[in-house]
Order: sequence, then structure tokens, then C-alpha cells
Amino acid sequence: MLTAQPFALYAESWWAYIGTGILLISFIGYLIRGWNLHIKMLLLSLLTAGAFSFTTISNAESIDVETKAPAAVAFILEFEQEGFEGETALLIQLFIVWGILLCLCYAGLFGYRNFQSKKALSKDSSSIESSSIESKPIKQQGSDQSSMS
Repeated sequence: MLTAQPFALYAESWWAYIGTGILLISFIGYLIRGWNLHIKMLLLSLLTAGAFSFTTISNAESIDVETKAPAAVAFILEFEQEGFEGETALLIQLFIVWGILLCLCYAGLFGYRNFQSKKALSKDSSSIESSSIESKPIKQQGSDQSSMS
């Protein structure tokens, strides 16, 4: 399966990376399922931002070739080679993506809880209406005529 082209399986390797990343995040979510909800959301959104925010990397050997890589991996590799210079842009990108993911998680949680409370209120109001209908006495026609005479 090896070819002379260096990026022959580039798309397939990204699909494999995304699939294993989703499995890893799911597995970690399963392991920490008993933790506090807010701590879980902080940790999982941070891991997701690190794994799935991509950046462009240019190779030092060949200036023509630019590849995409996860920002967390690019940060580690460039930090080992160049030090902390130029890494603030990647850190800012990671924190922006993390903030967006965290806001989306909290918005989803707020929407879910709002939907559940409205669902519970409508269920309670319908049960109150049905119980009030059942508790009204049923008038018989014979008793109405005797009271009129």
C-alpha cells in the first residue's frame, strides 16, 4: 500500500484520526460519567478543542508543502523545535475554540433543561385538568327536572 506519493493516503489518515478521536473522547466521557457535570463539560470540551482544532504547518525542509495538523499536536512539536516563540497564536486558537465549545455545551444544557421543564409543566397542567374534569359531579336529567318543579 506504500506509494511514491507522500500524501497518497492523506484523506484516509484524517478519517482514521477523527474516528479514533471520537472514540477516545467517548471513552473518557464514559470513564468520568460519575463526576460533576460542569467538571465533565470543562474537561471534555478542552480535550475536544485540543484534538479537533486544526492548524496549517509548513515543513522546514520543503517550504512548498503545507499540511494540516491538530493544533495541540502542532503546539507540542513546534514548542520542542522552536521554544515558546510563536506559540501564543496556537494557544490563543486553542482557547478560542475551547471557549466556543464550552459555550455550545452550556447552551445545549440550558436548552435541554428548559425543554424538560416545559415538558414537565405541560404534563402537570394536563394532569390537573384531567383530574378537575373527573371530580365534577355529573348531573342527572331526572334531578334537574324535579328541582325545577
